[in-house]
Amino acid sequence: MVVPIPSQKMRSMVDLHGETGMTALYLTIIPAVVMCIGCIAVQFFSPGPKLSSSFQHFSAGILLAAISSELMPRIKDVSQSLTPHTTIVMFTVGFALGFVCLILLGQLCDWIAPEEDEDALNRTLGSGERGSVDSFTKKTGAQLPSVKSRPRLDKSITATDLEKSGEGYGSIQNKATPKNTSKEGISKGYLIPWALLAVVAVDAILDGVLIGMSVSAGERMGQMMSVALSLEMFFLGISTSNTLVKRGVPFRVALFICTIIPSFIVVGGILGFTVCASFEPPGFLACLSFGVASLIYLICDELLIEAHEDLDNDTWYVTSSLFVGFLLSTVFAILYG
Repeated sequence: MVVPIPSQKMRSMVDLHGETGMTALYLTIIPAVVMCIGCIAVQFFSPGPKLSSSFQHFSAGILLAAISSELMPRIKDVSQSLTPHTTIVMFTVGFALGFVCLILLGQLCDWIAPEEDEDALNRTLGSGERGSVDSFTKKTGAQLPSVKSRPRLDKSITATDLEKSGEGYGSIQNKATPKNTSKEGISKGYLIPWALLAVVAVDAILDGVLIGMSVSAGERMGQMMSVALSLEMFFLGISTSNTLVKRGVPFRVALFICTIIPSFIVVGGILGFTVCASFEPPGFLACLSFGVASLIYLICDELLIEAHEDLDNDTWYVTSSLFVGFLLSTVFAILYG
């Protein structure tokens, strides 16, 4: 019978809560600050789809390198102090929990997002009821494009379509104009999309948890995660702030909200590190496999899909950013390993 005895390397990682815990805190503060910068930067520039897609591919490459060069070797090191049966069971349990939790979270986001888009569409039409959309489609027989592919309704509904529907252009234009609007164009009666912000907050917590778990596996692993997720948080901050402002929320209020959300990254980082570092080797192995499944989901179902949503045509230099990110991260791991 093989008695699982933690290696000296494992004991040093778990025992140094003070120094390693501060490292986890610092590495979660970085993406939090970067997200705040993204919230402010939206007032000065708006990155194009190709630039955003390039950085998302680059982040995906860094995360792929983190899995192959950091997480999997660490899992192999931990498994040396365990029996093969224990290793297989704990890896399977952690991996299954990882992708199940992420799939459930994705389903929650898909359930909330259409509702949020529907509300935005109705507010743009000037009516809080769905009948305003249905009445137009029934009268004209026109098929409105999806909300995600329609940033502005005036590109889809023309004056000719409105005349055919029996409603004058002026009446619809008056409906679409906010009643309580100041001279600066900021709506006084705005609605904050709390459901959408809740999804962003959950995403921030999850990213923080992944960074904290990565730091418990190794400082270099935490650094790679922090860099990759900082790029993601930057564009998430831009997107969130831009969405709030477009929905009539004053920029000061949007900025205040967007500075609160990054704090969830720090909370998630502390939680992830504390939980993962407190486990014995079997539980620690399950945490690492949980991180592997979470990163695979983040790469395949979020970063790469979102990177291609707004692109009309894929270009070679956008796709090559994935390989550049993987190559640079691997070279960094070799040089400083």
